[in-house]
Amino acid sequence: MPQHSPLLGKISLLCALYLAQGIPFGVQSVALPILLRQQGASLEQIGLAGALALPWLLKALWAPWVDRSGSRWRWILAMQACLALTSGFAAWACVGNSMDITILAWAVLVLNFAAATQDIAVDGLAVDLLKAGTSDRDGFGAKLLGWGNSAQVIGYKCGMLIGGGVLVWVSASLGWSAVFVLMAAIYAAVFLATALAQRRFSELARITRSRPIGAVVSALLEQLRQRGVAFALAVIVFYKAGETIVVTMWKPFLIDQGFSASQIGAWVGVYGMAASIGGSLAGGWAVQRFGAARALWWAAALRTVALVAEVAVAATSPTASGVIGATCVEHIFSGALTTAMFAWMMARVDVRVGASHYTFLASCEVLGKMPAGWLSGYLAGSAGYIAAFAVGTFISALYTLALPWLLRRTGTHPDHALANMELVKE
Repeated sequence: MPQHSPLLGKISLLCALYLAQGIPFGVQSVALPILLRQQGASLEQIGLAGALALPWLLKALWAPWVDRSGSRWRWILAMQACLALTSGFAAWACVGNSMDITILAWAVLVLNFAAATQDIAVDGLAVDLLKAGTSDRDGFGAKLLGWGNSAQVIGYKCGMLIGGGVLVWVSASLGWSAVFVLMAAIYAAVFLATALAQRRFSELARITRSRPIGAVVSALLEQLRQRGVAFALAVIVFYKAGETIVVTMWKPFLIDQGFSASQIGAWVGVYGMAASIGGSLAGGWAVQRFGAARALWWAAALRTVALVAEVAVAATSPTASGVIGATCVEHIFSGALTTAMFAWMMARVDVRVGASHYTFLASCEVLGKMPAGWLSGYLAGSAGYIAAFAVGTFISALYTLALPWLLRRTGTHPDHALANMELVKE
């Protein structure tokens, strides 16, 4: 067997697991607004539907328990089974011309809970997989963790592309019930791949985590008392607030402009997500080249310019080329911004409780986006789409202007490089 095969198998498994976690968010962020609008839901209801992502905000509450109790494999397999069964249930809710929106909403909530819980276990499994059998004497272990981080970003966004792009694209010909059946089939395939991988990497079954939950919580509370934490949380919480207002209403706006779900699925979910993946890779290069803090500011500034372009397209008579161009540009810089933010967050993780600490920071990242999504529907419903887009762009501009001051208050050195802030999780 070639020497690189074990590494290739590990990276492939992680890509598949992160892909599985990205599908529900793609369904919620792209497919659900389109589906709800087609069913006559109000803009306020579409905005409030963002509450279905609450598990991603609250997962820090049960992260210490998942991080230390039971086998990571068992957690992942259990969540994969839950994802498959819930997708089947959603398919049942979409059978026929009538659709039970309430049942569908509950299904999306459960999908997000299972994906968020799996994310905690997969983050820990990634470290177990990539450190197994390696030595840190030559930095090889750290290098493998870098590969794992790449698998996280690309896998998750490919899942979003499938859930919010490909599946929406084919919904016009297959129907929504078939879309959720396809989701169930994907989860069944990932479940099988995970079960096979568990046997292949059986040596990891001997890895135990004996740190008491109380010690984990104490370490997290200690981090919250550090100097500059409030400003660091502000950097994380508000970085996508303005953007979320725009992107949440972008899909309903296109529906109301007469574009089909299939077109929007292709333009936003496929082309846009492909652009986002490219932006994420560019963001990783920028972090490596200029440091996380500088990459973060530049990406935030360019993201704001891209939002201005979307406002300009919306203010005129939108054409297919205009929508595709504005969507792709916004997704490129949004993807770069996400990568820079996650790298900056990783630099602040306490290595003693890495998975739980990073989960807490990731929950704060969701915290800033969720209320903005709720607000977007009320803004668009009362003042119109253009006004909502303008408010979101203005908030993004304010964040960009405040970012250098916030970073200085956190004590972040502008020249931190990715090489000095590898993802370390227990």
